Amino acid sequence: MESRGYDVVIAADGLEGWRLTQALQPDLILLDLLLPKMDGHKVCRLVKHDYRLRKIPVAVFTSRDQEEDAKLAKQVGADAFIVKTTRAEIMMGVIEKLMGDAEGIT
Repeated sequence: MESRGYDVVIAADGLEGWRLTQALQPDLILLDLLLPKMDGHKVCRLVKHDYRLRKIPVAVFTSRDQEEDAKLAKQVGADAFIVKTTRAEIMMGVIEKLMGDAEGIT
């Protein structure tokens, strides 16, 4: 992502990610589901229920390809669900679409 000009901030766990989101209000959140301290579903739910943060696009990027994970991600407000792949163009295509959509959000 940095090679494409994006500034990247990395959190070590879900709780840190939630705190960084509150402090930085990023343009996009790329979120794993399997995180220590607070799982990705809970982080997404918190973001989407916070009136200051809810318009931030959240893309779940996970190795879990279970249908129930995708459904739950949608239920808690995720804007995209991406199963981890070695093909960076798949992930970047979704990110660039969400970033384009986010530019129209005020």
